Amino acid sequence: DPSLVKLRKAMANDITKLRTVPLIDRDGLVLRLTALQQQVDKLPLANALLPEAQVVAQHEVSEDISNWQDNLMTSLKDFSENFITFRTRDGNVIPLLSPEQHFYLKENIKAKLETAIKAVYREQGEIYTTSLTTADKWAMAFFNQDDNAVKEFNKALNQLSQQNIQVEYPAKL
Repeated sequence: DPSLVKLRKAMANDITKLRTVPLIDRDGLVLRLTALQQQVDKLPLANALLPEAQVVAQHEVSEDISNWQDNLMTSLKDFSENFITFRTRDGNVIPLLSPEQHFYLKENIKAKLETAIKAVYREQGEIYTTSLTTADKWAMAFFNQDDNAVKEFNKALNQLSQQNIQVEYPAKL
């Protein structure tokens, strides 16, 4: 029917415009974020690395009972010198967390991942990226970076934070 040619042409143009809109696998993203949420409880905390203890030379006391004054002075001097010991540490200081703080850290990371999940469905790209970046910073600061599970967790967070979740839909068809 020749009277429908204009309509068919407009529909073809609209279909072409709609095909250029990128498809985002929202369910796939949410499943990956949910899997990361479940891994948080299994990630090991970083432990503070203390330097090797230096060997302290102890003064020998004699077995002779007549030297009791010298032995007493030697023992007192040894005690007073080692009563309070200062050690310097080089490198980054990893804060130790109490069990309660450890619990809150993990729950806060899970909450950030939950915020990212909500942002996926609401197409809030900035909130999504910020949530994942914050979770990654916390994981880098408090979890053991030598552990493979932590490395994979951080890698997944970085990959997901690069994912675009916002789509520009055509305003008029």
